Amino acid sequence: MIIGRGLLGNSLLEIDEDKYLFYANGISNSVLHQIPRNNFEINEIKEIADANGERTFIYFSTAQVNSKSNLDRPYVQHKLFIEDLIAKRFSKYLIIRTSNLVGNNLWNKHTLFNYLFNSLTVNEQITVNPLVTRNFLDTEHFTSLLQTYLDTNSVNKIIEIVNPASFTMNEIINEFEKYFGKKFIIKKVSEISDFALFELNIELSLELFAKCCIPTKDYIPNLLSKYYGQK
Repeated sequence: MIIGRGLLGNSLLEIDEDKYLFYANGISNSVLHQIPRNNFEINEIKEIADANGERTFIYFSTAQVNSKSNLDRPYVQHKLFIEDLIAKRFSKYLIIRTSNLVGNNLWNKHTLFNYLFNSLTVNEQITVNPLVTRNFLDTEHFTSLLQTYLDTNSVNKIIEIVNPASFTMNEIINEFEKYFGKKFIIKKVSEISDFALFELNIELSLELFAKCCIPTKDYIPNLLSKYYGQK
């Protein structure tokens, strides 16, 4: 069973089974300045816990919670609260901390790849710190990695499924410019603070990538070709 029909929810259709309840309907805006404790996500999860039965509840959190620099952010506090709520309210659960998912959702202009693609298309200036690191996963890859984990591992824990390879904004911008044959209009900044800092444990992800035979070489141009069309 899947709750949610966004990018993630739709990708989970391929691995949906009745013994699982995939919750892909949570608050996704990571830059909100305030998230009240009586929000729809908390209320909905409490209702599910009361009526869930024997299904394993699978929740998608964020690897942003790993960084101490992020702990004061409302979005991160919200995710940690939800993680604790799930551990207390469900007899069978799995919490997955992941990074940014890239897929067929060009309507959402706030994701990293869509933001860069749209800015490049309309010649809009972007403000970046070239040294800031980003981590992202092809949504289809994420689904395969999750299925492999569920087939071979236990639940009632928090795990990380991320890309073993991370990329600086400078690397990402260079790959975009190379692929589309066009230059960004860039305003560079040097601030080290950033809302999407990650401190990743990639041990499990390395294992899952190997089992799924997913390469990390040419990851960015492969994503661009897959979801943003040919040159």
